[in-house]
Amino acid sequence: KLDIISPNNYAVFAIGDLINKKSVNNNIEYNFENKQNNRYSLFMIKSDTFTTTLTRKLDSVNINFYFISNYTITTNKIINEVCKSFSFYNKYIGNYKYKQFNIVEIPDERIFYAQSLSTIILIGSPFLNAYKLDYGNWPAHEVAHQWWGSGIYINSKAKGRLFLEESVNEYFKALYVENTMGNDSLKGQLKSYLNLYMEID
Repeated sequence: KLDIISPNNYAVFAIGDLINKKSVNNNIEYNFENKQNNRYSLFMIKSDTFTTTLTRKLDSVNINFYFISNYTITTNKIINEVCKSFSFYNKYIGNYKYKQFNIVEIPDERIFYAQSLSTIILIGSPFLNAYKLDYGNWPAHEVAHQWWGSGIYINSKAKGRLFLEESVNEYFKALYVENTMGNDSLKGQLKSYLNLYMEID
């Protein structure tokens, strides 16, 4: 369990379930509980930094979105892709084990990536800016990590850990692409994988 008391103008995010949140004087008390693993990450961001906050409820899970950038078209595409892929994996792989799932944009110029942690996907503002015209289907990849990589962990010292982690995750994403966009899309994706492997070979 993790208990945090923060100023009331900050939003707090941690791995696991948020089991309680209450105001205490000019502060907010957060109580997190994590029964799935022994890892913890903690993020605190000023609440007025976010221009968009919304929640979608899917299969009894609150999917919460926190965006700083005003790229409405891009953020709407991300919201749609996250929700569609979440529903697919929840049905195909198994029920999500937490009560909430947070997608949070981080306003830091050094974070030129998206990273999936258990119950949280972090998106750096530079990454979002770079992908506002062509964001690909990276949300489906990061959401799949909630089941594999950030849901089931592989020993960090194991040989080939990243290859196994990312390859299985990409397999899940390929199934999602086939299910939502058809077999031609899947063939196109497999061809791009093959091209990458040929370069390595």
